[in-house]
Amino acid sequence: MFKIGSCRLNYLNNLNVYNQLYFTHTSNEVIQLLEFLSGKNNNGIFINAFPDDFNERINEMKDNIKNCEYILIEFSSIKKLIDINGIHYPSVELGRQYKNHKLKAILSTKEEIIQNIHKIMELISKYKNVKKIIFHGHYDIGVKNRKVIDDALLEFDLKYGNLYSSRMSVVIIKEVFSGYDAKKTCKLKVNKPDYNHFSNYGKKLLHTNLLKLIR
Repeated sequence: MFKIGSCRLNYLNNLNVYNQLYFTHTSNEVIQLLEFLSGKNNNGIFINAFPDDFNERINEMKDNIKNCEYILIEFSSIKKLIDINGIHYPSVELGRQYKNHKLKAILSTKEEIIQNIHKIMELISKYKNVKKIIFHGHYDIGVKNRKVIDDALLEFDLKYGNLYSSRMSVVIIKEVFSGYDAKKTCKLKVNKPDYNHFSNYGKKLLHTNLLKLIR
């Protein structure tokens, strides 16, 4: 399995998992990464959006995605950070790699995310070993931006899921965690649920759910 997303995907136990070597958060960042791995470098400026250690292991990552059977993709944000060349940057690196970059913040719409999923399916279609692509949202606990992601995933699955047959699935975290206390599924911060990070129990629920989708 090849995973593209954030630290929240670190719940995959007893599986042969390839990491994308750096975190992505928006659907646009996912497209940019897949295009880069496909050989596109946008006149050499794509490379500026990736951390140095990623750039040193590009060939390893290209081999890993070619050899995987499943791809797990997470969208955890709709906030796009874009430079004047239209290159997207990961927000977690702003204070380190990109603190001197002039970036514009724009929010993705549900419609844009749906179109981006179509593009992602197209980009992954070249990898013949891939049996299924699993799209993963963030934990929507009433946060408007996270609801946009879940709504886009659900609408895409409803309208276009049949086009891709068994090639795709959607994970909605609030459905996986339904019926469970957030203090049990999330890590605690000053005795309150940290909705950005999952507890070992929450990770176990997500792992069990994922196994049902790939077996």
